[in-house]
Amino acid sequence: MAKVKVGVVGLGAIGKRLMDGMKALFTDEIEIYAVCDVDHQLTETVSREYSVERTFTNYVELVNLPELDFVYIAVPPKFHEKVALDAIAAGKHILCEKPLANSLEEASSMLEAASGKNLIHMMNFPLNYQGAMHKMMSLLEDGYMGSLEKIELNLHFPEWPRAWQKNSWVGNREQGGYILEVGAHWIQFIQKNFGQIEYIEGEVTYPEDETLCEKSVWAKMKLDNNLIVHLDGDSNFEGIERVELVLHGTDGTLMIENWGTLKGQRSDEELYEIPTNDVEVQPIFHHMIHAYKGNPADLYDFKVGYNVQVVLEALKHPNLADGIHLKSQYK
Repeated sequence: MAKVKVGVVGLGAIGKRLMDGMKALFTDEIEIYAVCDVDHQLTETVSREYSVERTFTNYVELVNLPELDFVYIAVPPKFHEKVALDAIAAGKHILCEKPLANSLEEASSMLEAASGKNLIHMMNFPLNYQGAMHKMMSLLEDGYMGSLEKIELNLHFPEWPRAWQKNSWVGNREQGGYILEVGAHWIQFIQKNFGQIEYIEGEVTYPEDETLCEKSVWAKMKLDNNLIVHLDGDSNFEGIERVELVLHGTDGTLMIENWGTLKGQRSDEELYEIPTNDVEVQPIFHHMIHAYKGNPADLYDFKVGYNVQVVLEALKHPNLADGIHLKSQYK
């Protein structure tokens, strides 16, 4: 079978990270066929680095390449909708970065355009393809910690934007911030594995500069099974970075620390690291190729992205302190 031809729109840090994954692991199955960025110099540099002949500064030219199979959308969120709609109109499969869009209306537009088409519309939610996450869920199901009672999500960033992602938008209120950029990953993972968030209340604080993204967040989120998730976030403070998902049970605790380290604690034991090298999990591109060939695959589509967007928008809502019911907003 011929290689799957992928066109990349947006050549920032995240876009290049996934290109590295394609190049390192799937050169026999995936071809980075074309690249596009508004920065002409960056486009030329990346094309040389990845040996890509077709370069563009106008994404419309890229999505209309007749030989192209997939469009990977890695531009800032407020451009997702327009690129996606044009890619769908051109009959291309889509891999899109999170969050799905920059508003619930845009997310709905993207989902409606993709629905009913014989097109793959998948999102990059990489937590689903990590061994630590699968091991944690397996231990939970096997009764390692008894019955699940409460979930904590901690997002603490002494420096935001982080050193490796300095750009013109990720620190701005319009479409950036760690709730959107990082929280989206964990909200998707929570809704997939534990239940849909149907009620949320809390407080988000912002700097005096109205262009800057959130400083801190506290939220209490209730799932459709009445399980409670506590979200605690902070940024630009003296301290260490902490990204943690903590499951509290009747007989113990399971924790994902800093994205991929699994730890556990039972009874009077000390918290200890749990090995995950015995878990075999295929990366996202494996599933993308399987789906392209018409085979079963573990993908997360625009409907999943829309349902994450429901929660993200609630966290920005002015009535957050009074509590917001979300059940009716999901697709």
